[in-house]
Amino acid sequence: MQGGGSWLADNQAYISDSEPIDAYGLEWRWGAGRKSLQGRLFAVAAGRETGTVAELRILWHPGDQQAQVFKYGSDGTLGIGLLSPTSEGGMRLEQVSHAPDGSAHSVRYEETLEADGARISTAFLETPSGWTAERTYVWLPRAE
Repeated sequence: MQGGGSWLADNQAYISDSEPIDAYGLEWRWGAGRKSLQGRLFAVAAGRETGTVAELRILWHPGDQQAQVFKYGSDGTLGIGLLSPTSEGGMRLEQVSHAPDGSAHSVRYEETLEADGARISTAFLETPSGWTAERTYVWLPRAE
């Protein structure tokens, strides 16, 4: 929850006709009993928030002894994965995303936390030849 629980990432490198988004925002808050985290990924265009892209939940599964992540996309996609620390002090999420048409694909997110509170994350897509880096974002703490 460092940095006020809210971050923004510039999307200029990925803007297109199908993705006219200037930036993405990510907000986290505690869930019930401070035993889980609730997150929201949102889009920003022309300086204004345009809506929630996905809702997220991170919880500790006491039976499996693992942090599990659930992502519910505004397009109906459901992602389920495991969150674990990396040897470099960051976090890794390996997730299977299920689209409304029944198709599925594996995604991996790797994130490091910088001393200034920034978070650097890279998304990888699993392909027949291995993991391929898709996007990298620098998430900066957002003023509350």
